[in-house]
Formats: sequence, C-alpha cells, structure tokens
Amino acid sequence: MSESAELNRASRIRVALSEAAAQLADRAAVLVRTGSDGLPGDLTDEARRLLAQAEQVLELAVLCDRRRGAPWAAIGEALGDVSKQTAHERYAEADRRLDEALIEHWLTGESPAADLPPGADASVRTLVRLDEWAATRNRVGTVPDEDPERQVTSGLAPMTTAEHGALLTAAEALIGTITDTVRRHALEEGHANRAVQWHERRLADELAAPGSTGTPVEELREHLTKARTRLTDL
Repeated sequence: MSESAELNRASRIRVALSEAAAQLADRAAVLVRTGSDGLPGDLTDEARRLLAQAEQVLELAVLCDRRRGAPWAAIGEALGDVSKQTAHERYAEADRRLDEALIEHWLTGESPAADLPPGADASVRTLVRLDEWAATRNRVGTVPDEDPERQVTSGLAPMTTAEHGALLTAAEALIGTITDTVRRHALEEGHANRAVQWHERRLADELAAPGSTGTPVEELREHLTKARTRLTDL
C-alpha cells in the first residue's frame, strides 16, 4: 500500500472514483427499504440525490479513463455514441481543474482547491477503508481479502521517476498562472522540495543501473546540489 505522494495521478483519480462509487452504492442501498417509507416525496428526493451522485461518478470515470490514455473519441462512444467534440466540451474543463488540484495537493500536501474530490488524496486511511469496504461488499468479512483481485489497492501504480519529472514540468506551468503571492510561494516551495526528491531519484537510478538516466553521476550530483540550495533559499 502506498502513500498518496507515491501514487501517480491515474491511480489517485482511480481512488477518487472508487470512493465516489462506494458512496453511491451505500446511498442506493437506502432505497432498498426495510421499514416505513417515511414522508411522501422522500423516496423521490432520495432517488434525485442518487442520480446527481451518479453523474459525479460518471465524470470521475471519464477523467480516470482519460488519464489512462483513452482518446475523446473512445470516451464519446462509451457515453452513448456522442461525438469526440461533444465529449471534450462536456468534460475537458473538469479534467483541467482536477489535474490542477492534484498538482497543488502533490506540491503542498494540502487540499485548498474545491476541485479535489474526496479520496483523491489517496491517504493510507482512505485506502484501508476502501479495501475494508470491498471486503464487506464481497462478503469476506471486515478484514481485506488476500486475493489481489478483490482489493481496491491492488491495481494502484506508484509514480515512476519519469512521471515525477513530467509532473514537475506541469507544476511549473501551473505556478506561472498563480497571482496570489502566498499561494504562489507555497507552490514554489513545494516544487523545490519535489525537485530535490526527483534529483535524488535520478541519482539513485543511475547508481543502481549505470547509463539508465543518460546523465553522468557527477552531473546528477550537481543538479541535486543546486536543487537543495534553491529549496534552502526558499
């Protein structure tokens, strides 16, 4: 099981989708009445809320598929044979907002952005709870099943060194759009910290497998020293 900082973006969106789907399933169960129906209109109101929550699950499913590499044409077909342009117009903005929220959380460890859905922080507590939820759902008790196919966490992928570097580039672009001084400084400090980690990873990769990074060890050490200096300055 991994901390959120170790999971790539696709896995974090998948956790958010799992969280939303689990909540949807629990809400749907409310309509399987075992007692009185309550006041007139209660059932309709609950079904309406269920439908709204299902739309959120659909959006996260789309964003999860996009992060897994699905083109807009494939998304449109899955949505019921709509055009790729329609699919893009419907979900592109949500895709952008979620990506920015994930980057900001990755840099600062905080979730100030309202666009970060529950579960996307992929905390250990969330992952344990989802595995327990799946175990209960699959009637294997409250302890997570040892079968990986029954565990929410089994398909989650750690962030590779290459993904780490790509995320730093995306984060740098995001920081360039921030005008709020306090927020920008927090993001810059987080970026500097993540840059140090990235150079440490690249150095470790090169030492473990010479030639794997395409950069000499001494040059990697110089980059790491500069990154540490920048972090100290900030």
